[in-house]
Amino acid sequence: MCAIRYTSYPMISILFVLFFFLQNIHAENSSLHVTILSYQKAPVEEVIVNASPVNPAKATVSIKNKIHQMVQKNRVFSPSILAIQVGEQVRFPNQDSIKHHVYSFSKPKVFQLKLYKDHSPEPIEFDKPGIVSIGCNIHDWMIGHIYIADSPYFNKTDAKGTTEIQLPNGVYKIQFWHPIISVNDQKQTKIIDIQNDTKITFILKDALAKLPKKKSSNKFWRNY
Repeated sequence: MCAIRYTSYPMISILFVLFFFLQNIHAENSSLHVTILSYQKAPVEEVIVNASPVNPAKATVSIKNKIHQMVQKNRVFSPSILAIQVGEQVRFPNQDSIKHHVYSFSKPKVFQLKLYKDHSPEPIEFDKPGIVSIGCNIHDWMIGHIYIADSPYFNKTDAKGTTEIQLPNGVYKIQFWHPIISVNDQKQTKIIDIQNDTKITFILKDALAKLPKKKSSNKFWRNY
């Protein structure tokens, strides 16, 4: 009686192909680590870092259609700095017991949400890239900023001044923004061909500005 021998060659071949496929997927994407330091070499947090593909035709357009929120609470906008992708929407719920009048005169998006308190207006779509400054027509110290990125590859720096962005390999223009960073420093863009995990550091040349903190002394506004 002849013994039957089973071969594992087909299974080995399948595993080899699968391994090769997964390796290629990994090789086509990389991690970009960006650190922002002040001129005193201190980390700068909540800086928005954006990686824009130099060849937009090869870019992966990834609009998640997420509705973001910039909440009004304790008479401030939270978060005070919000990063979204062009085409996404933002809702402005009022969680205070007083009325707010939200508006923007910024070129990428001019709008206003007139006095409201007990309801949340329909979300606003931001269809152009750029910086939109948000204010309250009643409480002039309330200031917020929305960064509308032209690509899906952006993130904020943490307390260590560092952020990580996952993106397909390719050539990117790296830029950053924060309202306290000077216009001169924001011109420190870099063009980088990313083919594997990459780390870059930007060191600011100018001192950081201070955000205005002022509260109205007019008693009339306390009820609005």
